[in-house]
Amino acid sequence: MDIDEAISWKRFDASKKDPHFEKILNDRKEYYLRSYGIPRSEKAAVECEMAKHNEAYGAGKRDDLDDIVAINIFKPSEFDDIIENDKALNELNRWLVQIRFKWRSGSSALARLIRSHFEGGRSTTIDSDRAPLLLDNLVKICGRWAAIEVEASKNMDNGITSMRFAIRRKQADFGVLIVPWLALGPGRVYEGNALGRIDDEFHQQTNPSEGPIYRLALVQKIDICRMLLSESQQ
Repeated sequence: MDIDEAISWKRFDASKKDPHFEKILNDRKEYYLRSYGIPRSEKAAVECEMAKHNEAYGAGKRDDLDDIVAINIFKPSEFDDIIENDKALNELNRWLVQIRFKWRSGSSALARLIRSHFEGGRSTTIDSDRAPLLLDNLVKICGRWAAIEVEASKNMDNGITSMRFAIRRKQADFGVLIVPWLALGPGRVYEGNALGRIDDEFHQQTNPSEGPIYRLALVQKIDICRMLLSESQQ
């Protein structure tokens, strides 16, 4: 897989589509089907094969389906001209596409991998206007301090608030919210859940006084499989 092609910046407002990433997803679907010799036009064959893969994954097999095949990055449009964090984000993304982890093992599994790989040193306990807040990660990447929260549930408010205070207290240069592309089940987060919250905070501000929080949505092979299965059933 071409790593550079797998990483897509989304420089749009949350309400707008990302046609470039839609093409990336389509290419990933085509590649996945070609690897099994299945034409996309043969819906019955696609449904049968993808159902087998999904069933095997649900039974704890097919660890290869945990591989990350694409990353979608959302940046509030108000921060389009701020490029100081791009090198650090690209370094994080290049590392992410080379690892394998299971969302079903809990978001803490990825948080631990991040802590073990990147330089730390600053306290993850952040003072707020009320009780202290705890970050999943506060790590240094390419000279920039990143407050990173990994979320699989829809309860993202605490994580976003923790990152915001870390930036406000000058403990972090920016925040990163990492979520799965597809929801893992009822009450779980998917790629679009956090966009409005992150985008609206700085909506139409011409000179935001605080650093951005980015949303990274990780697309794994199992997501490609499930999207193909869903499309074949329509």
